[in-house]
Amino acid sequence: DDVAGAAEWGGEAGVAALGELGLAGGEVHRGGLVRTPLAPVVCFAGIGPGEVLLGGRKVVGISQRRTRNGARFQCSVPLRWDAALHAALLAPGIARVCPGADPVRAVSELPVLPLVDVDADVTVDVLLAHLP
Repeated sequence: DDVAGAAEWGGEAGVAALGELGLAGGEVHRGGLVRTPLAPVVCFAGIGPGEVLLGGRKVVGISQRRTRNGARFQCSVPLRWDAALHAALLAPGIARVCPGADPVRAVSELPVLPLVDVDADVTVDVLLAHLP
């Protein structure tokens, strides 16, 4: 019944997986949705309930789709981050919500932390091992 609380179990699994990968200090965001100026443009620009932060930056994003019949949760863990590429893809939306903003700078300031030093396959295996 609690949409925010429902995502927290996924965040707890994410924190445990990060710890196993040697990345201690992860925290589950337990507050409401935190919106940045680019949040209307792309989901990863905000911070939602259950998402995992390291030093205030998102390392595990969580989304859910709920219907009367059930819920589907999915997560993302950024392993690479190319601000220029993201800026090019998001430029029309950035221009709409932040007129005059430099798209590369706007994207560079998003609260996203890519885990560039971890192996993608190992990360997936460790995260899956922490899910029920």
